[in-house]
Amino acid sequence: MPESFSLNSLGNTVGAIYLGVLLDALLFGVTNVQAYMYFHSCERDRTTLKLLIVMLWILSALHTAFGAYSLWFDLITQFGNYFNLLHPLW
Repeated sequence: MPESFSLNSLGNTVGAIYLGVLLDALLFGVTNVQAYMYFHSCERDRTTLKLLIVMLWILSALHTAFGAYSLWFDLITQFGNYFNLLHPLW
């Protein structure tokens, strides 16, 4: 292993990814509650506004899924391959 890369620095890389995905999942749960409350209380809003909210919810769901996949790839699929962390997945 090169001297610039040590196992002690994994907390700065994988730990940041983990906390980011965890926070994103938490905020996605808040988004789900807000969307549920909106669709049950604002039935008279225009269809375009409802479609905009659905589109934003889908984008948030995709963001959460890609973050979870990235975490899975780094921690499970590439377990032990520490040089993989030097190159981003996307």
